[in-house]
Amino acid sequence: MVKKGSVSKLISGYFLHIAQKGRAFD
Repeated sequence: MVKKGSVSKLISGYFLHIAQKGRAFD
């Protein structure tokens, strides 16, 4: 099973990536 910490890190990294993409399109 995946550790909860790993999932949280993955999600935060994903949202950070989306935020950077949105900034680039701004």
